[in-house]
Amino acid sequence: MQSTEENKFLINQCPSFAEYRPTAWIFNRHLMTILGVLFRPLPPISFERIIVTVDNTGGTVALDWHIRPYRRQPILVILHGLTGGSCNEYVRWMILSASSKLDLCCVVVHARGCGQSKLTSSKSFCAANTDDVRVSLKYIRSTVGEETPIFAVGYSLGAGILTKFLGEE
Repeated sequence: MQSTEENKFLINQCPSFAEYRPTAWIFNRHLMTILGVLFRPLPPISFERIIVTVDNTGGTVALDWHIRPYRRQPILVILHGLTGGSCNEYVRWMILSASSKLDLCCVVVHARGCGQSKLTSSKSFCAANTDDVRVSLKYIRSTVGEETPIFAVGYSLGAGILTKFLGEE
């Protein structure tokens, strides 16, 4: 990108492009991670869990809705990391931020046997299989209607699964 006056103006208008300056007393990335985990309270969020059958083997996934959406309220689908779920801090903080700042209704899609859900078939969670995400999104679409915008975000392994799914569609 060329350094033009227009580019400089645009960058100056976007606070997220500012140079990162960590808090002086949190002087390294390890300390930042540890303190963030130890001293950041877990937001109290309650969920309504819906169990969705995803295949003919009896396999199920759990969908945790943080609220019931109002008509045409945009939906944010959250795919957790390898061992995560709606009980984890990073998922709850995303829900809190997305719902309060952007008025999104959030739903966490738990992979088979994850997020304190039961494994109901002999087929376990496999990151290479996007069929469960596909069925979950079809269920969500049938619940909220065709006119409702649906967005998705994935963390870590969930981001990989989401990327693979989008590439297949």
